[in-house]
Amino acid sequence: MAGAYASPPPGAIPFASPSSPQAPQTPQAPPTPQAPQSFEQKAGQAVQSVGNALVSGFKELGTAFDSFTRTAPRIGSAVLVVWSDGKHYPGTVAQLGSGSYLVTMRDGRQHWIPEGYVKPA
Repeated sequence: MAGAYASPPPGAIPFASPSSPQAPQTPQAPPTPQAPQSFEQKAGQAVQSVGNALVSGFKELGTAFDSFTRTAPRIGSAVLVVWSDGKHYPGTVAQLGSGSYLVTMRDGRQHWIPEGYVKPA
């Protein structure tokens, strides 16, 4: 299990939540008005936007195909949990929930972890 750690530190949260405190944001200056764009500039931007959308769509399609090939962890499966510190910690699936797993960590603690943070070991 390369890159895995024994157990997450006590008191650490399993994953970063949207309500986690963040550093205060510095206010930004209002945008400055720009000169009107030529037809060629607008067309070039449109072509670039379409190209970016196609690339993004192909990436999403690849991700969707990948999800078909992966098997979901089952009770008793060894897994790696991505913690808020970005490290992967080993555990075992104890229970299945709706979109989450109850994972028993090596130190015996159990946590409900959203499925996006759990991968097969």
